[in-house]
Amino acid sequence: MKFCLPYFLILILFLAAPCAAQSDNVSVGIDITLPFQTVKFQALSGNWKVNLYPLTPGTQKASSTERIFGNINKEKVTEYIVPGEDVSLLLVAKGIVARVSSEKDVDKGFDSVILEGGDLISIEIPETEPMIMEGVIQIDNHDTTLSIINRLSLEQFVVSSASVFGNVSSEIEAVKAYVIVARTKLRYLKENNKHLNELYEICNTPHCMPFKGCGANRQMVSLLADQTFDKVITYNGKIINPRFHHTCGGKISSAKSVYGVDNEPYHPSHNDLKGSEGSENCFHSPAFHWTAEFAKFDFMDFIAVAYAGGIQNFYVAFEPETVDENGRITHMLFRGKAPLFLPGYDFANRAHKHFGYNSLKSMRFNVTEMKRSFLFKGMGKGDGVGMCLYGCDGLAKKGMKAEDIIAFYYPGTRVEEIPAE
Repeated sequence: MKFCLPYFLILILFLAAPCAAQSDNVSVGIDITLPFQTVKFQALSGNWKVNLYPLTPGTQKASSTERIFGNINKEKVTEYIVPGEDVSLLLVAKGIVARVSSEKDVDKGFDSVILEGGDLISIEIPETEPMIMEGVIQIDNHDTTLSIINRLSLEQFVVSSASVFGNVSSEIEAVKAYVIVARTKLRYLKENNKHLNELYEICNTPHCMPFKGCGANRQMVSLLADQTFDKVITYNGKIINPRFHHTCGGKISSAKSVYGVDNEPYHPSHNDLKGSEGSENCFHSPAFHWTAEFAKFDFMDFIAVAYAGGIQNFYVAFEPETVDENGRITHMLFRGKAPLFLPGYDFANRAHKHFGYNSLKSMRFNVTEMKRSFLFKGMGKGDGVGMCLYGCDGLAKKGMKAEDIIAFYYPGTRVEEIPAE
């Protein structure tokens, strides 16, 4: 009997550890800017329960507290899908209808659908790349579009997010820094919820954090997330809002110059250079230098769509209004009957929505007006504030450790182990 107790305790600890790791959850809004009326789920691993919740005639939609992940106090219909089977959901006039792979139609008209119990499931939304997800998934009827929310553990989100924006490097110390930054950003967003009126805490758009499910997860990221568990970046004892971007082009701008914020002293302006000699840390990035050419008609059409708001506000010219010490345009001026003065990041965001994310890579550019086009020549990719992901890779290649890299990009901060509440 003296050998039974240790093995029993080991078994208890083994079973309890995953539960503890999964206890800190986050709700993620998926592709919130994309309207869609149909979505398909296919079970990949585990048996999935599909709970369909009807909206009782004559009643209002459930409130956010009533409708979060299984807390819907209404009569439901339950179907099951096993690996290889799928369920398709379609939004019609009477609500959400479903068809399972057995060709069984469930067409009563539902308000919400919750998928749970399985391990992995693929999601196909029209005009987007398929995603593989885990956790609990909720689909809601929002009158003219469906919405999807994924509830998963905080660490699952960290691994997925760091795998997305951390794919620029295979250097262990760089990836470790990416993981700590991702965890810090997620913890900051949870503590400072920007979606208080929604059913989710974080969205997977540039507004919050990149997230593409677990299909793109990297094994190295998962291992380093375990190694750095609970490690976050702090300034004066508080978790920071760590900004990051793809490539700075050798110059980091301050959060104050780009976003006008005064409460982020850990985001100063500085050169992305180790020491006073040698090449910039991100010099090896394919976006260190870039060019982009836009037909005049297309670019002025973009300005009309994005800003005009009527013929009285038609703009005939645009130009940089203010440029920071690093050559990054912080404000743009549109000339017309009613001139418009706006932040550079707003111009970049609207250009990305209109032309695509890789069109206007940064606001650090010069533009030349050609006969039939505008020629942009620029440096870097992203807003240029905080950690430069390619610069992080460059510093790791130069032998710098993860915590030193973090101190370089977020001066005055510390990396601390703070358990999530």
